[in-house]
Amino acid sequence: MVQSSIAGNAVILRTDANGTMINYPAVASGSVNLFAESKDLDFGHHDKQKYVDRFVFALKAPAGVDVPALSVNIGYRDSLEDSVTWLGARIIELDNPHYQLRTTARFFKIKITDDFPVAQWKLTQIEVYGRIVGGRL
Repeated sequence: MVQSSIAGNAVILRTDANGTMINYPAVASGSVNLFAESKDLDFGHHDKQKYVDRFVFALKAPAGVDVPALSVNIGYRDSLEDSVTWLGARIIELDNPHYQLRTTARFFKIKITDDFPVAQWKLTQIEVYGRIVGGRL
C-alpha cells in the first residue's frame, strides 16, 4: 500500500494479486486518519499458541521525502469468537521500527495508522520474531 499527496488530496494506492493498481481517494491535510488493518494472523498454526516477542516494520519513502511517524497497534486473541485485545498504539519510525510485545496468543492483528496523511510512504516488510509454544489452552 502506498499513500501520496496529489493536489491536496491523499491517495491510497494498492496493488491487487493481479498487479492492478487500485486508487482509494481520501481527504488530506490531516482531516482524516488513514489506516490498514490485517486479518487475524495465525502464522500457519491456527490451533497453537504463539509467543511473539516483537514485530519489525520496514518503511520506505521516495528520495527527499521524510517517512512519517506511523502509529502501530497490535491486537491478539485466543479464539475468533473473542474480541481483540489491543496492546496500545506506538509510534513506528524509520530509525525505530520495532514494536516489542512479548505476548502469547493464537491470533494476532496489526493496525497501522497515518494520522497526518500528506507524504508518500511504503511498508515493504513486516518481520515477526517469536515461536510456537503449545497447543490449545
